[in-house]
Amino acid sequence: MPSSQAPPAGATALDPTAVRPDIADARILRVAPAELIATLRGLKRDGFSMLLDVGGADYPGREPRFDVVYHLLKMPTAEASIGEVGSPERVRVLCGVPEAVPVVPTAVALWPAADWAEREIFDLFGLRFEGHPDMRRIQMPDDWEGHPLRKDYPCLL
Repeated sequence: MPSSQAPPAGATALDPTAVRPDIADARILRVAPAELIATLRGLKRDGFSMLLDVGGADYPGREPRFDVVYHLLKMPTAEASIGEVGSPERVRVLCGVPEAVPVVPTAVALWPAADWAEREIFDLFGLRFEGHPDMRRIQMPDDWEGHPLRKDYPCLL
């Protein structure tokens, strides 16, 4: 956003999603952990059959502190030409996760591809995915202390 432009009403530096421009080809949904699986299940039923990515974000000082971000793509269920497909519909689901209870339900039963991405978020942010079949570190050694992508993680320069 250019510095000469004022942020939208209600936007704060602690909620960067409030100052992002609209994404022309993606709908953005914000949900609580208790609503996550029902929301994802409904989107999958509506044709969002491809989970593109799951990521994490840390916003210290904001509540909820963390976001788990799901990027979904609506793909045709029958054979279709490029012209018939056009521009696939996209959805970004932001699930706010409080620091006091850093737990969100796993999406592995809906999309097995969520497995390693959820483990990476667990390892690097410390967010636990309830019901995950193999919730253990994936990048850092088992005896590593802390979660290096948290913005309050100590860095030695």
